[in-house]
Amino acid sequence: MKQTYAYRQTGSRRVIWFSAIAAATLLVYGIREDIPHTVPVTLVFIFLIIGWLKMTHNVRGIRVGENNLTLNAWRDPKPIPLAEIAYLRAEHWTNDSAITIVYVDGTEERTNPRDMPPVDVLTEVMAERGVRVRDPVDRR
Repeated sequence: MKQTYAYRQTGSRRVIWFSAIAAATLLVYGIREDIPHTVPVTLVFIFLIIGWLKMTHNVRGIRVGENNLTLNAWRDPKPIPLAEIAYLRAEHWTNDSAITIVYVDGTEERTNPRDMPPVDVLTEVMAERGVRVRDPVDRR
């Protein structure tokens, strides 16, 4: 029995750092220029950022079990039986490559690059389950 593989990716930390820098800059500028009401305005700004981050903080990723590949595993799960997948095709060999799922019946479904693990990891996990990840230039 193969162990379930799960790939989870949380929201972007760059947005958090940018927001913290913007709040600190606003606070320092207001204090330096002696602008009244700087602290309350900065606090409102910080609370708005925190609220926005709470609303948009989605966990992304996939889960690969013995019989299913589950897309959007933590938001809106979509299980796909491995028996229905002919192969996966990477757009390019980078860590943020979009993956196209090609079904046995010939239909294709493109996945979100942010949901997928690095291509080399995905290739290894799917090979254990008998599903190939094809080269981007191999369109056969």
